[in-house]
Amino acid sequence: LSLNKNSIRVVGNWFDGLENLSKLSLSRNKIEHIERGAFEPLKKLQTLSLNKNSIQVVGNWFDGLENMTKLSLSRNKIEHIVIGAFEPLQKLQFLELDENRIHNIEAWFFKGL
Repeated sequence: LSLNKNSIRVVGNWFDGLENLSKLSLSRNKIEHIERGAFEPLKKLQTLSLNKNSIQVVGNWFDGLENMTKLSLSRNKIEHIVIGAFEPLQKLQFLELDENRIHNIEAWFFKGL
């Protein structure tokens, strides 16, 4: 499912009934906020692309995404990543965080990956 190049600012709980979706791209929007649990129905999601948005904080958005192998968060405005944000992503192989505003990396940053 590609929702690229729109004017989405908030990602809500829209994905009920899409449990077989394997790829979701929300790149090149204006996303500033993602509601907790927004992606939880996407049990088979393997690739999530959130590139080129206005995300400043990576929250605990990834509950239920145990099958995700690639997460792209490049070219946002990320300054902070919440402790444990990536812990549910047990199968993650690729994490892209380039071109953000990350100033320091804490010891817990990659815990669980």
